[in-house]
Amino acid sequence: MSENPDSAIEETAVRDELLSLEALLISRCYLFALFHKAFGGEPNSLFLESMASTITVDVVNEYAHADETMGKLEVFISGLSDKARDASFLDEAITEYALFFEGPADLPAYPWEAPYISHDATVFQKSTLTIREAYRSYGLQVKLFQHVPDDHVSTMCAFMGHLADRSLTAFRDRRFGDLGVLLGDQYRFVRDHLNNWIPEYAKLARNAKTACLYPQLIHGMQAFARLDEVFLAETLVWLGGSSAEAAVACNMSYEAPSAFAAVENILARLNEIRLVGIEENELVEVA
Repeated sequence: MSENPDSAIEETAVRDELLSLEALLISRCYLFALFHKAFGGEPNSLFLESMASTITVDVVNEYAHADETMGKLEVFISGLSDKARDASFLDEAITEYALFFEGPADLPAYPWEAPYISHDATVFQKSTLTIREAYRSYGLQVKLFQHVPDDHVSTMCAFMGHLADRSLTAFRDRRFGDLGVLLGDQYRFVRDHLNNWIPEYAKLARNAKTACLYPQLIHGMQAFARLDEVFLAETLVWLGGSSAEAAVACNMSYEAPSAFAAVENILARLNEIRLVGIEENELVEVA
């Protein structure tokens, strides 16, 4: 412990900031993975049970104080714990997934960016290629390249989840320069390729004939993306400030709370769940 009281107070403040930042970096990893799975493949019982877990409720709670919609999502997910094991609810969720993402009837809302940018319902437009280049800049491409549109909401969440994972690693290694580059790219992606159309997507989802699961999740994702843009902007400012410099200079470390490991454990299980159709919205590494 430092002999200088002021220095000790400053170190404590910086350590608290680091803990808070790490908690949100982990939460981002979890939520982007959750939304990728939710919007990318037909739900099964394992996925519903993971989504309805207390861990999910705790992660959403990290944001509930800052946004009313996230607060409602927390309440909604808290109420899923009993339904998640109900076969009839699973059937409802599967039917609703088809309604929102498969058809054959017209979808309540297109789950791709391009139609909201060009007001043309066709896929593989100019904006789609911009998304493809963003993936390629990190050595990624859609698994079913040129067979499915690159700008599906699930695939975009998968990309953000990939960058969120890399950001968490950079943070833990105290590679704040790399972290700044990663967060800057994510900030621009969320601003330009999520928050530019997800609000309209969520508005249209509200008009669906059913509201078993997906309208609530889409609205939650909209709120999360908006908060994430703010978080990324504020963290970039923090990285350029004295607290980040102090953390590097002191080589500051701490014992992470057990809650961090609990979130990462269920995140690992979530990533292992295979959903029917998910391969259409997955990213793979390319040379």
